[in-house]
Amino acid sequence: MLKKLVIVVLLLGIGIGLFVFFKQPNKTMTIGTYEAVPAIEADLQMMTIEMSSSPDDKIHVRLEGKKGSEEKISIDHDATKLVIKEQNENVKWNNFIQVGSQPKIIIQTPKSLANTITISNRDGDTNLKGLAAETIEVKSTTGRVTLQDMTVSKSELQSTDGSITIHKSAIENGNIASTTGNVTVRESTGAALAIQSTDGQIKMMEATEQSDVRLKSKTGDIQVSYKTAPSSLQLSTSGEIVKIDLSNFDQQTRQIGDGANQLSIETKDGVINVK
Repeated sequence: MLKKLVIVVLLLGIGIGLFVFFKQPNKTMTIGTYEAVPAIEADLQMMTIEMSSSPDDKIHVRLEGKKGSEEKISIDHDATKLVIKEQNENVKWNNFIQVGSQPKIIIQTPKSLANTITISNRDGDTNLKGLAAETIEVKSTTGRVTLQDMTVSKSELQSTDGSITIHKSAIENGNIASTTGNVTVRESTGAALAIQSTDGQIKMMEATEQSDVRLKSKTGDIQVSYKTAPSSLQLSTSGEIVKIDLSNFDQQTRQIGDGANQLSIETKDGVINVK
C-alpha cells in the first residue's frame, strides 16, 4: 500500500512540474546588438527564424520563447559575419519540450548591408521580409520558407517537405527545389527562375513575364497566372493535361509576339494550367 502511495505522489509531482513548466508564458529576450557585417549564417534544428530590416545601422538579435530557451543558441560575431547556432548539447532535457510554437529567433539587420544570408533549418520555419541581399541560401527539411518584399540578386531555396512561398519580391536569378512541399510565387519579378518539385504543386500567381522561367514537377500540378497578358512569350509544355488560356497565343508556333521571353513547363502526372 505504501509503495503504491509513493508512486502516486511521484506521478502527481511530475504532473504538477510539467504543468508549471508548460504554463510558463513566452517572453521576448534581448540576445545582443552587433555591428553590421556582410554575411549572416544560421544553423538551426527546430527554432523558427525571422529576419527583417533594422531600425538603425546595427544588427539586433532577440529570442521569443520560454525561460531557458536562450541557453540553446550560440552567437559568433566578427568583422566578416555573424553566425547563430542552435545548440543540442549541454542543455536540460526539458529545453526540447515545447507546447505550441517553437522558440523564435528574431534578427533585425540593416536592409541592404547583409550581402549574403545563409540558413540551414531542419524543422523550424524561415521567414525573411523587407531585406535586400546579394545572395540568399536556405535549406529546410520540414519547416516552411517564406520570402516577402525582398530584393535579391541570387537565391537558392531547398526544402524536403516544407512549403516555399515568395511574395512581392524581386529575385533576378532564383533556383527553388522541393520534394513534396508546394512552391508558390506571387506578385514577384526577376529575370531567370527555375522551380523543380517531385510531388508538390507549383504556382506562379499574378506573374510577370521573365526572360527564362523553367517549372518542372513529377506528379504535382503546375499553374501560371499572369497579372497582365504576356506580349512576347515562347511557351513550351510537356504533360498529359495542358490548358492554355492566353490572349494572342498562337497554337502553331506556341508563342505570343516575337517570343522573346521563355516559359518552360513540364510535369509527368500533374495538370498544367496557364492563363
